[in-house]
Amino acid sequence: MLPKIQVELETTGVLGTWRYSRHLYRIEAPSTMVAITASFEHRCSERERALVGRYGDILTLADIAHVLRYPSLQAAQKARLRGTLPVPMSKMPLRRQWFATARKVAEVLTRFEEQGCSEERLR
Repeated sequence: MLPKIQVELETTGVLGTWRYSRHLYRIEAPSTMVAITASFEHRCSERERALVGRYGDILTLADIAHVLRYPSLQAAQKARLRGTLPVPMSKMPLRRQWFATARKVAEVLTRFEEQGCSEERLR
């Protein structure tokens, strides 16, 4: 028997039951939007765990260039300067580098996966 997850719909407050099977949710509730959101969150959290395991909670621009497969660090720096880097970056006090959280990078990668972009065409 598949495990069940209780999910409360944000808009209506209705409880629904979802069955998880191989990264897909079979819907037994009134709304399909919650299943899509739950699936996105699940895939996103899996990616986040992988990124945290490899790079830590905070990724540098060099790490992001590697994850997004930019040809070089300079290419990623130019993309950040132009505003075309898909990951929101920020500076930390007393640090020279730019950083992003593993969660934001995971969300961007999952969004690309949903849109049908292959990892080779992220740039």
